[in-house]
Amino acid sequence: MSPDQVTDPQLLRIVAQADAELFNAGMDVKQRHWEVPRLLMQRFGYTGYVMNGIGKPGILKRIETAFASIYRRHDLAMGGHIGAYMYRDIFARFAVPLVFGTVVLDPFDFVELTPIQKQLVQSDEAEWQKFVDQFSDVSLLAIWCRRVISLWK
Repeated sequence: MSPDQVTDPQLLRIVAQADAELFNAGMDVKQRHWEVPRLLMQRFGYTGYVMNGIGKPGILKRIETAFASIYRRHDLAMGGHIGAYMYRDIFARFAVPLVFGTVVLDPFDFVELTPIQKQLVQSDEAEWQKFVDQFSDVSLLAIWCRRVISLWK
């Protein structure tokens, strides 16, 4: 069967099976986030392909979308840099992803707040500034740590 003939429900099952294989082999979810698409692209017969940007195969986009639907966004955040944002009397965890190149990040994609809480934070200038400040501090710390670690290697 050609990858283009695979329906979305079939692809989700294929992705879940590959994820289970790698999980059972002891691979962490942050590794599987990269390895499941690589493994499935190999199984679909792709030996060389564009991973991002123009020319990225549609099946790869579908595999990544299916994999991402299995997990929460912060489960897939790379780098291990975790912070907390205090909203009223609750702590909301956020994770800073590991990215390569230039990207645009929406910090709200990486925080454990409900949609209503996100709206309330964005509508209150002081809360918004506090949130952005805390996310930025952890992000800058993550960048600094990666640079220090790269100097040790």
